[in-house]
Amino acid sequence: MALCEIVDARSKFIVEQAGFFTSSFLVKEGLLDLNKFTAMAGVFGLYECVQNFSGKLGKVAEAEKLAEEIVKRAYVLVKQHSAAYCGGTAGRLGFHAQSGIDTDKRTTAGVRIKPGEEPELIEQLRIAGRLHKYFDTGASEICVFDQTAKGNLPGVMKLISGALKNGIRTLAINSADSELVRITGYIVKKTDINRYQAGKQIREDIVKLGADSIENCNIKERVVRSC
Repeated sequence: MALCEIVDARSKFIVEQAGFFTSSFLVKEGLLDLNKFTAMAGVFGLYECVQNFSGKLGKVAEAEKLAEEIVKRAYVLVKQHSAAYCGGTAGRLGFHAQSGIDTDKRTTAGVRIKPGEEPELIEQLRIAGRLHKYFDTGASEICVFDQTAKGNLPGVMKLISGALKNGIRTLAINSADSELVRITGYIVKKTDINRYQAGKQIREDIVKLGADSIENCNIKERVVRSC
């Protein structure tokens, strides 16, 4: 696979040319070890891929079946590749559901269902669990709740427990009225986003990434759940 070859080239550059593992203070202080190092092959845009062939994931049964077949096949191909400097994962690349970045226009992160197209919550979590089991180095799902969730914490905990038992690797819970907005693998403050959009100075570059992702990746369209 071309992706595996690209990841290998990056790993070799970090180790053999950049000299990270001979110069970094993290290594010198014993926090990192080359023998425990690994690299990951990431995939994203599964929703759009499946939609092109069989319909919307979460809406069409055939789409769900195809989604798993694609993910499973990609996992097998990645694990067949003998990877450079991946002692931490037995000489193979990790398989990762890519969170997505601000430039991913009209492309859904990882193996998630497109924001705004999510099915009923239990169904969403069931599909996510079915796909997450192939990702040994990371996959996540995001759920947004309204005010009712604050008065029903046992119900939220029951959903989380069921999701994890169903195979979901990571479940991020967010409140629709929170000051914090989860983008993908990171969060930003709404006030910081407003400052950036108003042309004011911001403290962190991640705010720009978050603001652009909100616009480009349909994050505002995420379905808000009641509990």
